[in-house]
Amino acid sequence: MFNGCSRRRVRDNRCPTYWNTECYSWDKGHVYHHDPNSYEGSCETMEDTVHPGWRRSSQLGVLVLGNMCLERQERSYSAGQIDFGPFGGQSFIGSAGDYQKVSGDLIASVERVAPLPYDSSADLPRMAEIALVKAMAKVNPSTVTSLEIFNDLDKTIRMLRRPLSGSRQLMKKIFKRSRKFSTRSARDLAKASSDAWLEYRYGWKPLILDCENVIDEVRNLSDSIGVKRKVVRASVGNGESVRTQSFDRIPLSPGSNWDASGAVTVTQRVAAHAGVIYETKFRGISDKACQIAGSRASDLPRSVWECIPYSFVVDWFFNVGSWLEAVTPKADTNVAGSWVTTVDSKRTVFAGSTIGATYNVPPMNRFVGTLGSSTVNWTRVTRVCNPSIPSSPTLTNVTLSRLHSVDAMALLAQQLLSDLRNHGRDVRS
Repeated sequence: MFNGCSRRRVRDNRCPTYWNTECYSWDKGHVYHHDPNSYEGSCETMEDTVHPGWRRSSQLGVLVLGNMCLERQERSYSAGQIDFGPFGGQSFIGSAGDYQKVSGDLIASVERVAPLPYDSSADLPRMAEIALVKAMAKVNPSTVTSLEIFNDLDKTIRMLRRPLSGSRQLMKKIFKRSRKFSTRSARDLAKASSDAWLEYRYGWKPLILDCENVIDEVRNLSDSIGVKRKVVRASVGNGESVRTQSFDRIPLSPGSNWDASGAVTVTQRVAAHAGVIYETKFRGISDKACQIAGSRASDLPRSVWECIPYSFVVDWFFNVGSWLEAVTPKADTNVAGSWVTTVDSKRTVFAGSTIGATYNVPPMNRFVGTLGSSTVNWTRVTRVCNPSIPSSPTLTNVTLSRLHSVDAMALLAQQLLSDLRNHGRDVRS
């Protein structure tokens, strides 16, 4: 049973599949072979936790959460066929002049032994942790971070008084110089571009978003006072991936008289979804004002982290900021329940390209073989209730997104150009 689930239900609509061996000019006629592991059709398995009286509990306002696992698999195939003969003489499989045809679910024996491409299912536990931390970080967060605002107040004032001042000065220098585009002009242009991009991304954009959030909070100030139950959600997914793995000379059964070659294509989508139900208990406007300004004691760890230089770069790879927000308890918040749902969906297509004979019956005048194909659709949905928050930050990304790649290039350009300028000054001095 899955995670202590107390009930299991199965709906099985699968039917067995066969190999059909048909002989011409031979007394034996038809011979059917069945592999116990080959089938077509679908099968569903549902495991969940039974809560006696859950309907009455729900009517009384009691939150009832239960673990669940749903798995569904469906298989279909196109028949393959092997034709060979006529035999030139008496043999153990027929007489002179006989033909033989084998048809049916030939590819079933390949599915169990063919090498499969990389499976993204191994990423699900990590994705579930990331989704849970993201959801918990949304539980009654501060609207702005006062400590970070005061730490960067001088930079913010300069930005408001003279927007894009550094970039504008460098651009003026470029245009004042001769029309010949020198190395220094290119360096100044790169510096101006990187400064403008970083000022927009980490100066103007956060400031505008903070102002919008504060306006929304003040507008809904009267609705926030008292005890309120809320739900927050977060999701993590890698999108759809398509991977192909070839296979070669895999014996077919029964008899292992032929081998097959082809390819396996897996189309997979994995995702994790987390949710948290919580209650806030703001006793007055002062409590709400502290939450908006981020001046509560529970806001201090996240604020200190945000004040560390280049902490946002670390957050590109590890969810340190969100993890600090998630693990820090808030005095005015009560978490009533949480859950993480993971979805793993795969479509596996086995397709054969060639069939070869592993034996020779002389004289073999003709051999023609097609393996056929099969499609297996498999989906697994699991829900774990009230999971524990990870004890440490989790690796979120191995590669940077496009937007973060541009940020990284701007940061590197800014640092390299500053080093080059300082080096030039040292040489001249």
